[in-house]
Amino acid sequence: MKRWNYSSAFPESLVNIGAYSQESIVEGGGLCAFYSDSNEDAKGFYVTNGGRPQCISKDNNRPITKWVNAIGATANVAGYATDRVFGWSVGDLTVDGESFTNVVLRYNRILNQWSVRSYPTELKVFAHYVASKVGQIIVGDDDGNVWEYDKTGKYQDGSTDILYRLRTQHDTFSYNQIKSMTDRVIVRGKNLAGAVVSIIKNEDIDTTDPVGGGALSIWNKILGWIGVSKKIEATTMSVEIKGTGMNSDRVHVREIELPGIEVLQNYNG
Repeated sequence: MKRWNYSSAFPESLVNIGAYSQESIVEGGGLCAFYSDSNEDAKGFYVTNGGRPQCISKDNNRPITKWVNAIGATANVAGYATDRVFGWSVGDLTVDGESFTNVVLRYNRILNQWSVRSYPTELKVFAHYVASKVGQIIVGDDDGNVWEYDKTGKYQDGSTDILYRLRTQHDTFSYNQIKSMTDRVIVRGKNLAGAVVSIIKNEDIDTTDPVGGGALSIWNKILGWIGVSKKIEATTMSVEIKGTGMNSDRVHVREIELPGIEVLQNYNG
């Protein structure tokens, strides 16, 4: 990787890592960001403001590391950037034994927060576009189509409502003992009518348990809850919310709270 001051290049190498595709190099918020797979130790996403690039994805305490490690050596990584967000399309990934298609990894540099999204088509190239004096991002997919990226206001594929699923990271609640949950799950959001809430126990995606006999009733309200109909015990718990986005009513999940967690004295063997 070389340094460039918008006039000339410096002859010495800045650092011995680099990006193998120009589509993975993006610029936003005064920073340049890119994906590197130069070697096993350097694999990850980086940002630089002209100095030595800093890795933003190599943190063993954050789940994003296993998603980055799952990116294949031949993946076609393409990115985009805004003043707040960097995002990269990385193809299909298998994480914790579960397969995800057309994955986009998004990093909010203001919040220092990663999120993972899956799309119905593989996004290959991103570009900025101005329509009616409004800036937006467009993307070309692997079928030769061009889409407005994350366009708000339409959440149907033809006349079929689009399914959604949101899953939190696995949480120990600061203790390694078994936790018991018998109360309820509180969700702050909007347009979540009919959403099913489940708990994933001990990082095992095959143990997804719906917490109640019904579904969330949040529609135009911003806060709702669903009672736990059975005792749930686990060392770690992850919350999953899934349902159907109804036409033009965009689903919002702003906060999930588990108020009734009890830490027991015993441990899982």
